[in-house]
Amino acid sequence: MYAHPAADRPTVPADAAAWLAGSSPRTVLTVGGAGLAGPFAALGHDVRAVSGWLTELPFQDASIDVVVAVQVPDDLTEVARVLRPRGELAVIWHERDQRIPWVRRLDKLLGTKPLGEHPPDALVTTHRFGFVDTSSYRFWQVVTRQSLEALVRGMPEVSGLADTPREQKVLDVLSLYDEYGRGADGMQLPWICRCFKSTVIDRPAPKPAPVLEPTQPIAIDPAKPVKSDGGDTDMLLIDFR
Repeated sequence: MYAHPAADRPTVPADAAAWLAGSSPRTVLTVGGAGLAGPFAALGHDVRAVSGWLTELPFQDASIDVVVAVQVPDDLTEVARVLRPRGELAVIWHERDQRIPWVRRLDKLLGTKPLGEHPPDALVTTHRFGFVDTSSYRFWQVVTRQSLEALVRGMPEVSGLADTPREQKVLDVLSLYDEYGRGADGMQLPWICRCFKSTVIDRPAPKPAPVLEPTQPIAIDPAKPVKSDGGDTDMLLIDFR
């Protein structure tokens, strides 16, 4: 599963993006790395993007139609705050399609466990959002030896290892590619894009507007002449009694 799509990582298929955010223009906030916003912008949505999850989103209350994230955000109350009434939270994750033999070998080598098609528990159990709809989309990514190495190095199963086991894991993956690969032409890596979306049903109360301190009126001494500056402000000094 990949949390941050990038140039060497799988993107969101157009049909998946349409299912998640709809085909009519909406205001979409994407939370993730480079490449996540593109498929939604291509559908004509007004896309705002943040590269990672923030404690407080820099958006006004009820200003976003859809929040798209690559994992369930920690603070669902903050998500609910920025969503308009009936707005949606959409969650995406990618996993490789293990129906293909070489992918099964790749995931076994990496120690990757499929997440499956069930929606994330955090989204199912929250009181902020309602029923979770699910859908899956299969697609293929062309990988070369070089791009597969970049992909593997960014995987959490590999990037968190110490130097020696990490480099050995990368070499093992490249050996697997050499066994199955087709040289410079590359080969097809099958993916499943699993999509989940849920409508906000419990939005937090808007923050109260700040209370302004009353200002003291300016006392004017009628016995003291007021000097004119010749500007429009003179009109404010006319006594209409």
